[in-house]
Amino acid sequence: MGGWISRCLGASRCTILFPLILLIAFQAVEVALQAHTDAATCVAEGLRPRSLENDQSEQKSREKMENCGCQIPPRGIGEGQKEEEMEEDGNAAASAPVEDDADEMVYVEGGTFYMGTDQPILPRDGEGPRRLVRLSSFYIDRHAVTNEAFGRFVESTGYQTENEVFGWSFVFDKLLPQEVLTTISQAVAGAEWWVPLGNVTWRQPEGPGSDVFRTRARHPVVQVTWNDAKAYCAWAGGRWREGVDGDGMTVGKRLPTEAEWEYAAGGGKRGREGGRALFPWGNTLQPGGSHRMNIWQGDFPHSNTGEDGWLATNPVGAYGPQNVLGMYDVLGNVWEWVEDTWAVEFSTGAEGGGGEGEDEAVVVNPLQGPRDGPEKTKKGGSYLCHKSYCYRYRTAARHHATADSATSNNGFRCAVSA
Repeated sequence: MGGWISRCLGASRCTILFPLILLIAFQAVEVALQAHTDAATCVAEGLRPRSLENDQSEQKSREKMENCGCQIPPRGIGEGQKEEEMEEDGNAAASAPVEDDADEMVYVEGGTFYMGTDQPILPRDGEGPRRLVRLSSFYIDRHAVTNEAFGRFVESTGYQTENEVFGWSFVFDKLLPQEVLTTISQAVAGAEWWVPLGNVTWRQPEGPGSDVFRTRARHPVVQVTWNDAKAYCAWAGGRWREGVDGDGMTVGKRLPTEAEWEYAAGGGKRGREGGRALFPWGNTLQPGGSHRMNIWQGDFPHSNTGEDGWLATNPVGAYGPQNVLGMYDVLGNVWEWVEDTWAVEFSTGAEGGGGEGEDEAVVVNPLQGPRDGPEKTKKGGSYLCHKSYCYRYRTAARHHATADSATSNNGFRCAVSA
């Protein structure tokens, strides 16, 4: 456009049209920015001065925290800041982390199971109703994609993540040193623990100085959007298995659907009558007093005691398998993108389609929401989830964020049809 303007300025016939063109252009930019801001559900009041972060009533704060909690805020509008070096946090927990193998997947035999629950803890998230779903067989990554694996993808393709395009992202404030926090003047209204910071990428998820390859190569990659996750899975599919399906389409990795993720998380087993267990291993958070996942302990968002061994992400597999399929970190550690567009109303399928003599309605291989919907679904909760504000580290729990959102507690794993 700059070259066109220069040429136009040298032509007398543009004298009248040029001011009008500029006015239209500026109005278009203003409309686009407003539309992007209006899409923010967790930042309805926009970014606010950090000095005002305690200036809310307890009830208003609680309402916003339930909505935002540990979830990714929409990108909205932010400004970059500089960060000094960050120390590695946490120590190895229940078991040694697994060796990274980006191509290791587990087979999940197809079947029928109860998805969701009739006893939702957060009803507005669409945790219910419980519904019968039948899935075809598939494979799913044993653990979330690691920094090491994502690095191979970037090196092989030259891919540039959306954070690198935008130039900034949201970071959890407790991961930043005080000298950096003093330079940041804004935060997300109602969730002031999310602050905008410049030069934040998957490689340096807390800004300059936080290079993951120094200490976190086998931690899950974070600061990746839904679009970034899709790009990785498409690339990884060609490395894992090549082939062509009945429609002539290349067979490869993809994001799991929400139904596949939930079925696999539960171990691929049919849900018990009355609803499935809260966690992949049962209904007890700490069986035998041992920590099974990486979540927040203490007073969220002010202090994390780190009783589970980690203050931020843990290396994949640090807690051992969470289910009978041998999957790691299904719950906790990082949120995981799934293929589905966000929706809170679901089809219950056709009556009598349950098979095996069942009369219940069944939905076959569901994929929720319009394909081009702006908000995507994520599962599993993260190290920032706490029961008081974000009790979403449960198999049936779910949340959402815009497809271009990224923070320091969101990652993904891939799947492929069998």
